[in-house]
Amino acid sequence: MGLVSGENNKFVLLTDIEGIEDNYGDMDFKVAGTTEGITAIQLDTKLKGLPFAIFSETLENARVTRLKILEVMAQTLAAPRPEVSRYAPRMYKMKIDVEKIGAVIGSGGKTIRAITEQTKATIDIEDDGTVIIGSADEASAKRAIEIVEGLTKEIEVGTIYTGKVTRLLPFGAFVEILRARKA
Repeated sequence: MGLVSGENNKFVLLTDIEGIEDNYGDMDFKVAGTTEGITAIQLDTKLKGLPFAIFSETLENARVTRLKILEVMAQTLAAPRPEVSRYAPRMYKMKIDVEKIGAVIGSGGKTIRAITEQTKATIDIEDDGTVIIGSADEASAKRAIEIVEGLTKEIEVGTIYTGKVTRLLPFGAFVEILRARKA
């Protein structure tokens, strides 16, 4: 919603879908929500104060507008699709042990660069071990997750793993499991 005010407490509220008046108006009031109610409000104003009458009328106009927009949207798509389009970008969030961040990044960023080059996925790692993997291709994102898990997951006794036999010796075999781990 937008506002243009004048003298003698006169004002005009604008239904602001495009934001054209943002530069010249006195208020930019964003109200987001569902049919059930408001979920977020953001207000920028050039005024020293905002009279309650303006605030109240703005919220009511925003409610009516929000419900109309949601109604039009529902005519196009009444409910969420059961699955996201295979062409839609995806983001996955996972948590790794903080001690394993270095294993994913590698010396000078070598490992993480190799993962992103191989999978074409983006990988962002936070100091708390949160890893965000993004990709326009679901298979690429899942491959990146698999590689990160392979570098960070602990091998558990009693768990069944599929691996590649890399060497046979008289006393046993070396098997690669969880990417670059030997057991």
